[in-house]
Amino acid sequence: MEKRDGKWVEVMTSWQYKFDRKAIPVDESKLADYVGEYDLAEQGATFHVEIGDNGLQVRGPTRTVPCIQDTEFTFHLADDTAEMIFIRDKTGAVTHLVFATPIVNMVLPRVEE
Repeated sequence: MEKRDGKWVEVMTSWQYKFDRKAIPVDESKLADYVGEYDLAEQGATFHVEIGDNGLQVRGPTRTVPCIQDTEFTFHLADDTAEMIFIRDKTGAVTHLVFATPIVNMVLPRVEE
């Protein structure tokens, strides 16, 4: 929603809202914790999280997209509103990836190596 001429109007491009996000400095030593494969079983696919030229990136079934770090454990796709939230267990190991969009949230377990 945005106020225009004293009235609130809905501001959208297709179904996606625009987000004003600011990237934080990336601690590259911590990125390796997130690298791995995450199972998207319901679609018969796997997300590959890897380190690219400019930090973390995710390679899915159809494309590879750079990720922008928002917090220590959250990232968003550079060209999308989708957000990735990495979940750690009590030992500190990354066990899941939550892939969150405005429409659906998917919990992807990390594939054991």
